[in-house]
Amino acid sequence: MPDITLRDLNRHEDWDRVRAWLQQAEIQAWWGGLSAGEAEIAIAAESPSAICRLILAADAPIGYGHALDADLVRGARTEGLPAGTYVVTLFIADPAHRQRGAGEIALAALTREIFSSTLAPAAATLVPVRYEPAVRAAERACYRWIGIRDDGANGQSWLMVRDRP
Repeated sequence: MPDITLRDLNRHEDWDRVRAWLQQAEIQAWWGGLSAGEAEIAIAAESPSAICRLILAADAPIGYGHALDADLVRGARTEGLPAGTYVVTLFIADPAHRQRGAGEIALAALTREIFSSTLAPAAATLVPVRYEPAVRAAERACYRWIGIRDDGANGQSWLMVRDRP
């Protein structure tokens, strides 16, 4: 596994790549349709408090992730989270890096960035129940289950939280 790192999303330079990734059937199965994915990323990219990152393997882009204050997306999916919690969402677009630890490493790195650059009391992520490997990766990144939510695009999903260390 090459080194997995994160870099700032440059919306102008990276947008075509991210949009192409969002058109992949596997990514739409995780994030919902193209327009929903584009809207979520646009909201994150325009929010001054969001953390938007490309995921790199050996300096080559392989995926995308962001973290934003749950108060921006407050609803049934995030009910019960402490105020100021950041919600993390990411995908690995390159099939050669899926289920090989890249998502787990990226989730851990983005979570460390949340805790080092914000006052968030916790980080949370929604993981579809049907994606067992992703649930286990979140657990290895020190997230714990706190409940099941109905995520419109993904159906039943674990709401998983990691408290500030």
